[in-house]
This record gives sequence, structure tokens and C-alpha cells, in this order.
Amino acid sequence: MKPLQKATIVGIITIVVYLLVVVITTPALEPLAAISAAFQLNSIVIIGMGFGNAGSSIIYNCSRTR
Repeated sequence: MKPLQKATIVGIITIVVYLLVVVITTPALEPLAAISAAFQLNSIVIIGMGFGNAGSSIIYNCSRTR
């Protein structure tokens, strides 16, 4: 698998896990309402974590193959 493909998967998994934690730790809200609130309050953080982990994965995989 190419580094960019791995990085994309890592970024998506990071975002999905973050949203899963939001749903699990916010029992007072419905799941869609909790996800909506998370994106309204933390959209920069969620997207930044996805890109940050993807970038880290690209750097790791590229340095490992050389």
C-alpha cells in the first residue's frame, strides 16, 4: 500500500474514533446531535487531528521505505 493511501486511512480512522468517543461520552444527547455539536465547537481540532496524524503517517512511511 502506498504511503498516501495509508495516511488517508489513518486520518479517517482518527476522525471516526474521535466522533465515536464524542457519542459514547455524551449520553445526554442523541448521537447525531452530539456529532453536530462536536463539529460546531471543535471542527478545527477534529480536522487538524486527522491531517496531523495523516502527515505523521506519510513521513513515517516515506522515511521507512528509503
